[in-house]
Amino acid sequence: MDLVAQLTDFTLELPDGWLIREPDPARRAESFTHALDAEIGEQPLLAEQRDELLQTLDAFGEDADERKAVFAATVFIAVQPGLTATAAVLAFYGRREHPDDPDAEIHGLVRAFERDTVNGRPPEVAIVDLPAGKAVRLRTLENTTSANDGGVVTDMVQHWIPDPNRPQMVVISGSTPTLAFSTQFAQAFDGIAQTLRFLD
Repeated sequence: MDLVAQLTDFTLELPDGWLIREPDPARRAESFTHALDAEIGEQPLLAEQRDELLQTLDAFGEDADERKAVFAATVFIAVQPGLTATAAVLAFYGRREHPDDPDAEIHGLVRAFERDTVNGRPPEVAIVDLPAGKAVRLRTLENTTSANDGGVVTDMVQHWIPDPNRPQMVVISGSTPTLAFSTQFAQAFDGIAQTLRFLD
């Protein structure tokens, strides 16, 4: 883990190769272009998709803005010519129902998530211990709409962590449409959540 993102209330670390969204839209295209070209130097197979990946990065940044993500990063892994695995991690602030009772917050989330289903499949819900504190881990398949192909199924792993210093929740949300590599990416999302550190 070599990439460190510091926000107002917390920090996250990501492995090499992740491309972090520049919060300022005016500087974002230059930032993404520089980061992608550096990654192409490490993964030459990405070069043939450079223009397409830049368009993907532009759409990714706009989507993260619309979803009010306080942090966003994505990764491209060249598996073979013409086949690229991709994933994204976003962070959000959420409202707490029980700001003075972390245990009630955790168990309330578990009950809420266990009632949800996607295509008839119940989600995976578990209480996990992170260095930053107790959290709820949610894994589920998510149907997302797309202007290009009408819809995409993504494997999503979220960690919901009550902030011990503030009446808010931090949600670390990882997802991948590359279902053949969903197990590997889920492990990566878990590893990133492990690096969360709250700032006093």
